[in-house]
Amino acid sequence: MSVHAKEDHLRASGYEPVLDAIVHKKPFAVMSGFMPSGSNHLGNKMVMEEIIWRQHNSGDAFVGIADMEAHSVRGMSWKGCRRIGVEGK
Repeated sequence: MSVHAKEDHLRASGYEPVLDAIVHKKPFAVMSGFMPSGSNHLGNKMVMEEIIWRQHNSGDAFVGIADMEAHSVRGMSWKGCRRIGVEGK
């Protein structure tokens, strides 16, 4: 996937600084995350694919796992949060 193909998405998401960094080979970082409240699905995969794409374009990538939110709001057990969020099962 080229930077040009992603340009409209990046612009629409307010990522002009990221696009500029990719094009001009400057350092940048991105962060996203998810709540481990059930089985992984296409939405999770799409988020991870975008993070990986940015990593492949020399960015530092960070992913937060909202395990406390899943535990308190969705009633997930701590073991379930870890199983889904860290182990991906």
